[in-house]
Amino acid sequence: MMEFYGDNVRWWIGIVVNILDPLQLGRAQVRIFGVHSRNNLQIPTGALPWATVLQPNIGGTSGVGFTPQLLPGTQVFGMFLDGKSSQAPCVIGAMPKIEVPSEQQLNSAQWKEGAQGQEAGQSPGGRTDGAVEVVSNLPVLGTNQNRITQAYEYFRNQGYSREQAAGIVGNLMVESRYQNQELNINAINRNDQGPGQHSRGLAQWGPGRRTIYEQWSGKSWNQATFEDQLGFVVHELNNSDPYNGNLNVNANANLKQATSVDQAATIFDTQYERSAGLHTDQRIKEGYRVLQIVEGS
Repeated sequence: MMEFYGDNVRWWIGIVVNILDPLQLGRAQVRIFGVHSRNNLQIPTGALPWATVLQPNIGGTSGVGFTPQLLPGTQVFGMFLDGKSSQAPCVIGAMPKIEVPSEQQLNSAQWKEGAQGQEAGQSPGGRTDGAVEVVSNLPVLGTNQNRITQAYEYFRNQGYSREQAAGIVGNLMVESRYQNQELNINAINRNDQGPGQHSRGLAQWGPGRRTIYEQWSGKSWNQATFEDQLGFVVHELNNSDPYNGNLNVNANANLKQATSVDQAATIFDTQYERSAGLHTDQRIKEGYRVLQIVEGS
């Protein structure tokens, strides 16, 4: 790098995916468009180089002052400090972006159902692949941060690594967010399993899986607490049943091999939640936000 003077400059645009710099230098890992595959299993976040982040020269004395921090999901512009070698990225600044639904999303029945709900005055909530509303069964206790921390610690106590626990909770946050409430146990996605067949709860369980919950817990679904629902996630991941067969057990085996939030969130999404996969990036982003919350970074 010391021999690179600026010839053959290569600029790039990318998305920040991790800011938990182990050296605490304010660096970030960026998935660069056209360079790094968007398939997180092909190129996991851990394999991405750490990008130096330029800081504004304002405030502080002796070179020390306030340090603005990028967040996962931020679109950034930068250049490679080593030219064509392209192994030393540097973030120059953040770029605004507008996210719009793809043609596939717009044409999906679930998206159209969500749009109809908005026209009727309903909020689509945090679940981005359906119209979500809340049926009040039990009170949603604690703050958003309390519930996120509690869920993360629960899965850690069940033997999952920090990355795996964050990936699980990030998924559940996307599945059950509503009206500024993260991890809302009463979230409901109406008719997504067919007419009158709703998905409910933290993981948006359909009627068949809720029947298994009632057999496992000895409780009616309407009595399912926050802790009950977290426990049922773990139960499903560790047991075969007539409805899921070995799908969840296989998902758990793969999940426990995950070494990054990207991998864990993707596996939980595709193999346990078995969603359409349109919002895996959002689930990964929430997973990293979980770590920011629980680790205070």
